[in-house]
Amino acid sequence: MLVNQPEQLDAIAENLANSSTPGYRRMQVANRTFDQVLAESRNRTAGGDGSNRYAPVLVDFTPGATHPTGRSLDFAIRGDGFFEITRDGQPYYTRKGDFYLDSEGRLTTADGLLVEGAGGPITVPRTVVPGDITIDDRNVLRAGDQTLGTLKVVSFPDNARLLRVGNTMFAAPTDMQSDDATPIGAINKALEGSNASVAEELVDMITCVRNFETCQRMIRSQDESTGKMIQQIGG
Repeated sequence: MLVNQPEQLDAIAENLANSSTPGYRRMQVANRTFDQVLAESRNRTAGGDGSNRYAPVLVDFTPGATHPTGRSLDFAIRGDGFFEITRDGQPYYTRKGDFYLDSEGRLTTADGLLVEGAGGPITVPRTVVPGDITIDDRNVLRAGDQTLGTLKVVSFPDNARLLRVGNTMFAAPTDMQSDDATPIGAINKALEGSNASVAEELVDMITCVRNFETCQRMIRSQDESTGKMIQQIGG
């Protein structure tokens, strides 16, 4: 319990800080039994690397609620999938769909990462008014009769294996490929909210603090019992 509590509090604090971040996926800490902790302790004593000292931090991929924004460059995904974005040619994946146009007319994230289309980064001509951009059920972006590109939305066979990068981005391990063959729809003028609930996180925080206090009392009681036993033996 003592091993888990600091990790749990860190996860709760991050969830609370991102409770209003679009596309955020809440963090969880997997609880372990005493036997598991004891086995890992023995492994370290026997010369193990201690890489599993702390309980693993997991990501909850439950979708958040979708909220209309009225902004044409805001996008939300229907179902299980991710927008593909790139930084220095490296692909990353996110559910955070508040996009913008840079000085060259390229569709980017708020951090300036390029949003990928079916044929590469999506570029919007300067003659296009951003408010006129729409998306159809095949993720094709249009402005009136003009086709701008197809928004790339991908899925993975096992989201749990994705590697967390920052608050809202993920990277895929080298042995797992994304799949964009199965159509996954997206809508514009809407954003997916965080799946972290302030009320639930506060309840978890109270539970975590109480567990920590319980551990402290148990240790104090054990210490007092040991002290009395030493005094009796010494006397």
